Amino acid sequence: MIENLSSIIDIPKSLNSQTIIDVISKLNNFVKQDKISRLVINFWDTKFVTPGGLNPLLCYLRELPKVKKFEGLIVSNEATSVHNYISRMGFFTLLGMQDDYNLNPHSPDGRFKELVCFDKNTPETQLININEEVVKSFVNNSDNENYKNAIRWCLWELVDNARVHSNSNDCTLFAQKYPCNNLTEFCIADRGMGIRETMGCSDILDALQRALTKEGKGINSTGKGNGLHFTSELIKVDKSKKISMLSILSENGIVKIISGQEPVIEKVETFWTGTIVTLSLNQEIQTNLEDVMGQTIYKDEDLPDFYI
Repeated sequence: MIENLSSIIDIPKSLNSQTIIDVISKLNNFVKQDKISRLVINFWDTKFVTPGGLNPLLCYLRELPKVKKFEGLIVSNEATSVHNYISRMGFFTLLGMQDDYNLNPHSPDGRFKELVCFDKNTPETQLININEEVVKSFVNNSDNENYKNAIRWCLWELVDNARVHSNSNDCTLFAQKYPCNNLTEFCIADRGMGIRETMGCSDILDALQRALTKEGKGINSTGKGNGLHFTSELIKVDKSKKISMLSILSENGIVKIISGQEPVIEKVETFWTGTIVTLSLNQEIQTNLEDVMGQTIYKDEDLPDFYI
């Protein structure tokens, strides 16, 4: 009998912040199997991907060669829009694969921000430029000041958390706007220190609860440490009756917050080294971030021209 030495991971029809959890479990199982040295990532039946699904997958696969020797293959139907989309977003290129994508793309402004990789040593100025590029593209057609404030503040907090607190050699960022739903989704993923270690807690659920509080500064924090708190409050107190969501996965704990609802914190049957934060923000939010924070976020003279 010839032993099967390949692990085939079928990417679901919709790859998002919920379905990625099962994909992570399968990847973890692959890492544990000493006799299996060939990995096949199968996109053949996938119809739709979001930042909350594709971004963590990229983050995991980029780190995988550092923890296991294997041969890898990605299978996708080149005739489908999903293949063209993930190629256009830089998925294959950032995995060091040859990419024959040669379509003439439209400008990403106001539509998406391709996958971006950074680490703990990436200069802050470089990430500020990336942050401003993303913010500009997603707020320049909006008259909703609450949405503009939330986008420009929350996104930088998510990026800076990964850069400063995760101590990670692998961080990824991805953003996509969905005009039909007035929704923008951001995802930041890292493979560094998780929230439990950052918070100095022994239990991941306690750590996630603390991370959402105003006192959740963390043992390694050099700043106020309130980014996740204010972002979660922004979603929790939103009364727009439009769906915005914040999802945080770290180790085997997850937080889910939906507009106008209290956080749900629970354990899942998988394990993620580091943290994944997915923020889906509806442009019609009614929450005033300055009211949530109890202070002015920015002074006018500190704002880039495109905010004024």
